[in-house]
Amino acid sequence: MKYRLQKHNWEGVMQNIRYALMNLDPQKDWVIEIKKHVERRTNDQNSKFHAMCGELGDVIGYTAGELKRLLKHELGFYTVVNGPVGKVARLESSADWDTEKMSRAIEQLNLWAIEVGHVWRIDYD
Repeated sequence: MKYRLQKHNWEGVMQNIRYALMNLDPQKDWVIEIKKHVERRTNDQNSKFHAMCGELGDVIGYTAGELKRLLKHELGFYTVVNGPVGKVARLESSADWDTEKMSRAIEQLNLWAIEVGHVWRIDYD
């Protein structure tokens, strides 16, 4: 069960949490996690990012998927995992990015477009 703590409903949420905690089975192990809420990327950001990857990829000779992989490496959006035959970079899915990461990715695409002299066909602002 998840409860989202919001300023305007703090007391109601705390009551729900207390009730939930009191009703947990004491014979079982439980993990309670409290973490800061991060804003997920917006649909507009997502559409813009994928359209830009497709357009710039066409210009420089990459598929949109290849360009996204290159971008993730460039920005460090990956986790290094130790496997049975060595270390491997596991790329993050753009679906898991927050608004900040998506903004950084879009900014990097704009920088690459400038670098190769590309002018966007569509105004992505």
